Amino acid sequence: DYSEFNVVTSGTACAPITFSAKPGVNITSENGQTNLDGINIEDTENGNVIAYVIVEGFTVNGMARAGIRCAVSSHVTIRKNKMDQNQVWGILTGFAEDVVIEDNECSRSVEQHGIYVGNSADRPIIRKNLIWGNSDNGIHMNGDVSLGGDGVISNALVEANIIYDNGTGGGSGINCDGVQDSRIQNNLIYNTHASGISLYMIDGGEPAKNNIVVNNTILVASNGRWALNI
Repeated sequence: DYSEFNVVTSGTACAPITFSAKPGVNITSENGQTNLDGINIEDTENGNVIAYVIVEGFTVNGMARAGIRCAVSSHVTIRKNKMDQNQVWGILTGFAEDVVIEDNECSRSVEQHGIYVGNSADRPIIRKNLIWGNSDNGIHMNGDVSLGGDGVISNALVEANIIYDNGTGGGSGINCDGVQDSRIQNNLIYNTHASGISLYMIDGGEPAKNNIVVNNTILVASNGRWALNI
């Protein structure tokens, strides 16, 4: 069992920096140096964009905020991690361009979402994740213009995720606020207690538009709302 760690140095496209956990490595406590997240990828001291970092194979449980947080970054990959019973989010990103979030398990976030991709960050890839039992959204994408930028997430790919038993606190299996020119395909959403897939504008700088939603399977629980909400 280990305390949190911070990633503040960039790799390159040819030589990314990889943090790869050996089997049995658990992040179980914060050390108070970040925002109470288990793994934090951001140069908070100098404000530089962190690029070409891979974080894989960690178990991060019971953090006071997010299991893994990635902000002000480019080409970061978060894969094959397990996050359970974190207080707010499993994975949180903000202004993370070209982020790849794949093959993770995000479960039982107490207050909000399994995966939250936020702010004006384009071309996120969210695929093959297992997301279950979170209070609100399974996956939430939010352009959130109030924090700067154009408030639009564009050219996202959300595919082949299994998302179930989320939404007792509201939201959707896949929630898209200000998401444009994106593809949502081949996802399985079941026993959702709110909506299945939602495309709209509340916090985004513009409406959700020009998206393709295809080949998804959505089963709504008896206390849920709409399979598709546009």
